[in-house]
Amino acid sequence: MLYVFYGEKFWIKEKVKELSERAEEKGREVILLEEGIDTPLNSFLSRDLFGRKILLIGQNLFEIPERKEEIKALASDIASSENIFILVEEEFSDTWEKLFKGVGAKIQEFKK
Repeated sequence: MLYVFYGEKFWIKEKVKELSERAEEKGREVILLEEGIDTPLNSFLSRDLFGRKILLIGQNLFEIPERKEEIKALASDIASSENIFILVEEEFSDTWEKLFKGVGAKIQEFKK
């Protein structure tokens, strides 16, 4: 499942915190994907070694050209994954919005 959050950072942070806490209560592993972590996204498409679902939070991944291309190539697989992917971006283009909607991602804008 793929969620894309964009807009006001404060409200996004609150929502991500809430979702992370709920995921941990359900026994899911929560992984924050940041710059410097080179693990390929396709390695998160299925459950972990212990059979637990994963909540993967990627913040500002569009700033990393390799990650941006990886997201574009895997968008459909990410959206249909049994794991939950949350992409957090300040903004993104209409082209990206069309791509995300086309694969069934849930897009939410957070406003001040």
